Amino acid sequence: MTAQSRFEEFLGSGGPRAGGFPIPKLTIPIARRLVSRIDQMQWYLNCYSLELNFQHAALGVSEFLELGREWGFDGVQVHNARGGPRVGLPGESDSYLAKLAHQRDARKLDIQLDISSVEKADVEDAVRVARAMGIRVIRCYARTEGTVAEIIGATVEQLKYAAELAQQWGLTFLLEQHELLTGDEVVEIAGAVQSDRLGLLFDFGNPISSGGEPLEDLYVMREFIRVAHCKDVVAVSRRGMPTQLGVKFGQGDLNLPKLFFDLLMLGNSERQLSALSIQEVVGYVGVSSRAASDPRDRVYTKRPMSATQIHEGMISEEVPERVSRERRDVADALSLSRRIASQLKELALDFVHEELQGPELGPEASRAREIEFIGERLFGPDVFKQIWDCESISDVDWETMTCPGLERAAANELMSRATRLKDELFGRTAVNGAGKNPKDPLPTSDSGSGALP
Repeated sequence: MTAQSRFEEFLGSGGPRAGGFPIPKLTIPIARRLVSRIDQMQWYLNCYSLELNFQHAALGVSEFLELGREWGFDGVQVHNARGGPRVGLPGESDSYLAKLAHQRDARKLDIQLDISSVEKADVEDAVRVARAMGIRVIRCYARTEGTVAEIIGATVEQLKYAAELAQQWGLTFLLEQHELLTGDEVVEIAGAVQSDRLGLLFDFGNPISSGGEPLEDLYVMREFIRVAHCKDVVAVSRRGMPTQLGVKFGQGDLNLPKLFFDLLMLGNSERQLSALSIQEVVGYVGVSSRAASDPRDRVYTKRPMSATQIHEGMISEEVPERVSRERRDVADALSLSRRIASQLKELALDFVHEELQGPELGPEASRAREIEFIGERLFGPDVFKQIWDCESISDVDWETMTCPGLERAAANELMSRATRLKDELFGRTAVNGAGKNPKDPLPTSDSGSGALP
């Protein structure tokens, strides 16, 4: 089976789960873009992943940050509210918030804010906290009451104010499609606000609660998506309404590989998706309050903030185990997400290898193209030719290498592969064992002239 066939099979080609963008025919530029973006991807931990720990285990923000470090995340998303289990940030002083964000003597995680509102007071609270903590991204969603048209109109006006503050203080707001509004409607809002300080946050499961399909809504929202919430759900019905039931990552209805691929490929020359955030919400129930048959003038009430709940029938002795399992579920979700990304990367690299080994290329051109592909991964598309002058990572300044997300061990492995290919091209290992050291001189001809035969 070719790499293209395995790629199509992995993304669910031919099945009902492969909606949204058509699955492309791989090319070397597409494969290179995919590999580069996987290497650069930033992984965040969303606070709702540990909702039960906040509610029942007195988890605080500092410990939440420590768990993010322990599990290998690049950043976290922290909720900002005046009530509920995560109370604290709006009521804290600027000096306390700055100290919290400093993360002294620890690996520093990037921090983003979540607010469950677009109302003026909540936006202003979030902006103050963000400024004190050096935060640049604030996620929000609309919980306004009214008809759909009134909710859209009010949200546009509220987000225009948020965008003004964002412009003033160098922030970005991300509007999440959240259960009531469809993908088309949040795109309508983003288009009406007309600000590069506003983007959209795509949630894997929320389209189900608004009667949509995730891959189709991703396609509709494609122009504005900047960050995504990664979770898995089962699509069910409750009291006749579309409902998403949060389940362990990889055990739901969603086509996770296709969602990852479509998100990673957003943007042409530059990647559009800045982060994938793990939002593991096992047991979360998101029931739509809007039916397809609703009249246009139906008035919707203001929704409460979302929350994951302990099941009513669970006895007190079971709660600690459920809280503990929530932590294991998060670690497992990150592991599986990275494995999916790794599988996509391997398929892309397999395709490149097949193309480079194709019958139209001789062995010299094949090796040269693979060496330069490695150079592009290590140094970027503009200066990849410097791979020809490097024998090891020690030959270059690691800090100047343009391969964010690529571990030093992986970079060493790539450089070693390039060195072996150059040895094969230039014959260093062809004569009398020469080339055991990459710095060994090239073998000479019988005449002693130093010229290669």
